[in-house]
Amino acid sequence: MKSFFVAAAVLFVAGCVAADGQTGNAPRGEQHNRSGDAVEFETLERGSNAGYDEPWCTVVRSHEEFEALWDRLHRRRTPKPQPPELSFEEGVVIGAFMGRRPTGGYAIEVSSIVHSGDELVVEITRREPGPDEIVTQALTSPYHVVWVELGDPEVAVRFLDCPKQPGS
Repeated sequence: MKSFFVAAAVLFVAGCVAADGQTGNAPRGEQHNRSGDAVEFETLERGSNAGYDEPWCTVVRSHEEFEALWDRLHRRRTPKPQPPELSFEEGVVIGAFMGRRPTGGYAIEVSSIVHSGDELVVEITRREPGPDEIVTQALTSPYHVVWVELGDPEVAVRFLDCPKQPGS
C-alpha cells in the first residue's frame, strides 16, 4: 500500500513538471515575427469575470475611454474598485477580453508587446481547459488589462489574432 502512494506521488510530480510552462491544450499559435524591441508593461488587472461577454481587444488612449472600460469591466462587482490613476500623455491601456465561456479553466493574457517599426505588436495567449481537467462549473469571461508607458501614446497598435471591439 505504501508503494502505491509513493508511485502516485511520483506520477503526480512528474505530471506537474511536464506541464510546467505550457498554456494548456490550446495551441500557442504560429510563431509570429517578433523582430523589434520588447516593450515592458504592467498588469493593471487580470481575472475571470469581466463585464464583457464578447471576445475583443482594445487600446485606451484617454481618461474618458478608460473610465468607460473600467465601469463595464466591473459592472458585475459591488462595490466597484477604484481605477488606478494613469497619465494618458505618457502611455496607453491595452485590454484583452476572451468573452463568455461555459466553465472555468479559460484564461487570456497579453503575453508580449514589441515595438516594431512604427507600431506596437501585441501578442495574446489563450488557455483552454483540457478534456479531463476539473474546472469550475460557472460562466466565466477572462480578461487581462495592462498599462504601457510610451514615448508616443498615439503609436499604432496591432493585435495578433484578437478581434477588435465591434464597431471600431
